[in-house]
Amino acid sequence: MEGIRNQVERVLDPREGACGIAHATLEILSWSGYRVECIEERLGVRARLIGPDESVTEGRDVTWAPAILESLIKSGVYPEGWEERLSKVLTPERDMRRLARVFGYGRVLTVDKVASRIVLGGGGTVLVRRHDLGSEVEIHYDGSKSEYVSYCPACALALAAVRHPRVYRELKRELADVPNTGKMKADDGVVNRVRVRFGIAFASLRLANRSVTNRGCCVAYAIVRAELKAGYGSERSKRLLRAYCDECPLKHCWMGKPISALGNVVLQRLTEIEGGVQLRVKEYPEIITPSGSGRGTLCALSACANAVLRLDASKVLKPDPSQPEAWGDDR
Repeated sequence: MEGIRNQVERVLDPREGACGIAHATLEILSWSGYRVECIEERLGVRARLIGPDESVTEGRDVTWAPAILESLIKSGVYPEGWEERLSKVLTPERDMRRLARVFGYGRVLTVDKVASRIVLGGGGTVLVRRHDLGSEVEIHYDGSKSEYVSYCPACALALAAVRHPRVYRELKRELADVPNTGKMKADDGVVNRVRVRFGIAFASLRLANRSVTNRGCCVAYAIVRAELKAGYGSERSKRLLRAYCDECPLKHCWMGKPISALGNVVLQRLTEIEGGVQLRVKEYPEIITPSGSGRGTLCALSACANAVLRLDASKVLKPDPSQPEAWGDDR
């Protein structure tokens, strides 16, 4: 473990946020013989980090990636001081229970879509900004405010939404009969196995009589792509994800890092220059920058990465000409 901890310390980069750090850590452990298994349950997702000696540490959160992060924290892989800092983006059980009463089993994007429609349709606003290693979402609606700091903008939006009394009531009503893929997988006893290689996440769904594998630019994308391949989700969801991935610029210039690492760096810069950006979730999560919108499918961090890759990066990020480091040494 000491050797692994030294490797992890070398890759820790606060700019990449909790999501980028978790993926970088998981890659080191994947190469070292560790494996991760996740199962959906009512409160969200339970993750098990299994070592080469079959030792197990468990984590639990509202969806896969933060649940995996908690298992990494509990394994003792992080240097002193980092455990406390990373733990601040994890979800307390009371908030997991509140979200689960609306729509549990690891699904936050469905909540985000409905919450965004409720808030924006009622003349409210949804803002997202970087907050230390996580993301903070602030909802203004019906004369009141709700805010939450979480692992990523998708988690933060869902948790802020269920903290807002009126949005919470409307979410409970609208989502009462909506099909939940996570619950279907839980009922089927599906186990999600995850590993990371060269910045790419690989997910394998172990079903009763077969195993289905796919890959993606982060844990969430890999698992959802494997779900769709296994027959979970709608044809519409499959078309939307395929269309987004086909047009994503990142896959044409792979950087050896998950899309969330780049997304966190972009969101940090947008927070510095704009104080935060508007977030909306329709078919895709979108962040609204001064020069246009960036689109994701499963999280707003991919939308941040999409914005800087698809739009004019100099306008999105506005480098300060008075700071030499913004331009490099050969300015």
